[in-house]
Amino acid sequence: IFFRAMYGEELCTVCVRGLPPDVRERELYLLFHGCQGYEYAQLNVAAGVEPICFARFDSLSSAANCLQALQGFQFDPQIPEVLGLELARRNLPSRQGAAQHAPQHVIPTAWHTNADSNLHPPMHMMQQYGQQ
Repeated sequence: IFFRAMYGEELCTVCVRGLPPDVRERELYLLFHGCQGYEYAQLNVAAGVEPICFARFDSLSSAANCLQALQGFQFDPQIPEVLGLELARRNLPSRQGAAQHAPQHVIPTAWHTNADSNLHPPMHMMQQYGQQ
């Protein structure tokens, strides 16, 4: 019941804080596109207020996996702040066909689980799939 938005819809939108003030939508796409079930993100920026991002997923399960994978992630290595994620109070509107066009890659937790490698995450993923 807690995970239901208004009108009984399952919550599947994540709210992200801790982003740098100069964040761009393209960077958010790169952050989320590897998360299973990612549909799209919306960046809210206002002068004098920290940017907030909302990312919609195809299900509560996908949103929860992303939340767990990116919680505490340092988005910008030059800024000590880390990402804080939580389920949003309500969902972003659904976009017809968005889930069909979203890439279905591994969840970014794979970036953190390979203790034998200190490679940058995208390079590590490319080697994992044999694309060197």
